[in-house]
Amino acid sequence: GGGGGSNSSSSSANNNTNEPSIAPAHSNVQSVISPNGGIYHPCHGYSTRKISIFDVFPAIVKYQSKKYTECDRVDYLLALSDKPFPAVHNRSRALKVHESEMWYTALKYLFNDITLGQFDYMSVEMRYVLRQYMANHENRANFLNSIKQFGFLRVISDIQKKLPKEYIQKLIRAEHDKRQKRKLLLANEKLRMEHQQRVLLQQHMLLQSQHHHPSTSPTQPTMFYSPHPHVQVHGYGAPLSAPPHAAMYAHAHAAHMVPSPLYARGP
Repeated sequence: GGGGGSNSSSSSANNNTNEPSIAPAHSNVQSVISPNGGIYHPCHGYSTRKISIFDVFPAIVKYQSKKYTECDRVDYLLALSDKPFPAVHNRSRALKVHESEMWYTALKYLFNDITLGQFDYMSVEMRYVLRQYMANHENRANFLNSIKQFGFLRVISDIQKKLPKEYIQKLIRAEHDKRQKRKLLLANEKLRMEHQQRVLLQQHMLLQSQHHHPSTSPTQPTMFYSPHPHVQVHGYGAPLSAPPHAAMYAHAHAAHMVPSPLYARGP
């Protein structure tokens, strides 16, 4: 009997050892984020994945439970609306994430299940409008308070009825063209910088080559002589005066170039 108990306790200990450790319910398991986008989770350590709503909306998973009503979920989002997304190393800097996209995703996460998948059937134009409602605190407060007063389905229905689709399509195209233009400008700037770096590298290699394999010895300056007297000519180092024999050469050269006088013949 005692042996069986011992085996049972030993087996239980082994099972506990093999099971992954789970943080206690009271532990803070919220991810912490640095302004440059790095993520640290108390249970999982550092991560290089993209930042998600689970990183910037504390306890959002809890509010998806069926025990939390539509009003509870609205209050949860309103309580966070005017606060910047959490950062760690520098609280004064806002986290570099797409604000309206992150808030739209949080809204969908909390309301899609209790509205029987309304977000799954929305048009592109409707989703665009909701993202605009989620773009800043003032817009969010107005939109969420309307949901709190009239209910999510009624608010969404009213927006869909008044939706100026053609106008919104123009806005969507304009934003798309603006993004494409920005991408093109960034790509061109990248090519320009790469070209500049290649030119600088070539210049550096050329200077290195000239340093290691000079065409003339630095101790023997190259001298350039001019046929004209009293002219200073620059070689390697200080200016050099023309040598004495240059004057004679110049005089002889000038005399040779002067045509001989013509004498008229007599009858």
